[in-house]
Amino acid sequence: MVAGFALFVLVGTGMAKEWVAQRFSGVMAPLGVVVAAAIASAGAARLTIAQSQTTEKARLEDAEKELWNRFDSAARQLADKTHFAIRVAGVYSFVGLADDWLRHHRRRADADNPASNPSAECETIVDTLCAYLRQNTHKAKKVKTQNAERVVNEAIITQLRLHMGTKNAKPDDPVEKPAVQGLWADRGLVLDLHGADLSRSLMYNVDFRKAVLTDVDLYDVDLSGARLDGAKLQRADLCKADLSGATLKDVDFEDATYDDDTKWPSNFSPPVSTKKLPAGGAHRVKFGVASVGVVDPGTAAQSTPTGPRVR
Repeated sequence: MVAGFALFVLVGTGMAKEWVAQRFSGVMAPLGVVVAAAIASAGAARLTIAQSQTTEKARLEDAEKELWNRFDSAARQLADKTHFAIRVAGVYSFVGLADDWLRHHRRRADADNPASNPSAECETIVDTLCAYLRQNTHKAKKVKTQNAERVVNEAIITQLRLHMGTKNAKPDDPVEKPAVQGLWADRGLVLDLHGADLSRSLMYNVDFRKAVLTDVDLYDVDLSGARLDGAKLQRADLCKADLSGATLKDVDFEDATYDDDTKWPSNFSPPVSTKKLPAGGAHRVKFGVASVGVVDPGTAAQSTPTGPRVR
């Protein structure tokens, strides 16, 4: 009773405030330090994060500027008229640049700043290389010039095979021709190669879905295991081509030509819209450039291309 009465008196007087302050000051003071330290720490963390984000953004912007500078340099190389070796260097410059653009966009996504179309620049480069193939097919009149240009074309064709290879392919011989994933494949890229000369090239297991292959020279091409879903092959030359294991769903074969040496996927019959030509002699070469047409059987052996495949 006495203790309770004394406490009541203390609380009821001004002494209570001083007593409470003295008792709780030892607790509140350290707590205030902790709270202040936590606030300061949180502020410092936010500042560090903001500075880091600013630095990363600036780094990515600088990287993009450098990539575009490299694009200009590669374009000048590919357009060079002085020597074919410079144009070949331009091909490899563009290929490396396309790969680096894709890696750059991966870093942007990791920095929470993804691009709306991370394949846009790669697609532009692929379109540029395909345009070069189209424009430099069957145009050279001098054998020396044509042979030099073929080296450039073969560099492009080889890189297309390596970068457009897809693991979604189903090759008949996965041991001999394993499906390897290329960096450009399965990104929805649509290649426009209409009228190009791809004869005797190795294009197995490539992702050519919806590709424009109208009027393309595919004589003796290895397209085994290729994904050609929805591709346009109107008037294409498929004589001696290997399409075994290829996916041919919704392919437009109207007026395409083939012969007895053409290999088709199992249980696939060429549509009635195609044209079958005699085996051998259905392909002729002029100035080393292949074109479709039935030739005199007496000169067929001389006209049939015998050069190495484009690898």
